Amino acid sequence: MESTNSGATQQLALIDPRQLETFIVIGVVDFLDLLGDVIRDVPVHLEYIKSAIEMGNRGELNNRAHSLRGMLAYFGCLAMTARLNQLEHQTICPPDQAVTTHTELLTLWQQSLNAIKEWEKSVPEFAS
Repeated sequence: MESTNSGATQQLALIDPRQLETFIVIGVVDFLDLLGDVIRDVPVHLEYIKSAIEMGNRGELNNRAHSLRGMLAYFGCLAMTARLNQLEHQTICPPDQAVTTHTELLTLWQQSLNAIKEWEKSVPEFAS
């Protein structure tokens, strides 16, 4: 079941550059400040998600996946938010899938972050 979910998110683009363009207005300093907060917070949320899966705590899993999905939607993280949406609405999430799911989400986050960094390099207003 997990590979099906992974396959579905892999077909999506990692990010939506149009969503990121909304950050151009606030400027590079504020963008980097906000992105820094997200970079700091995502691993914490992913640990909570892993723990919720391990403990079979469906409510905590739903809350954490929903919260992280909302945060990452602002940064146009399409594949990541789609996977979190699947996780949030998945009726069964076996505890033995906690590490696999956590690793998948970490990898997807790193790929998304790399795509955001590449987008950032393409923005003339953010050039140093």
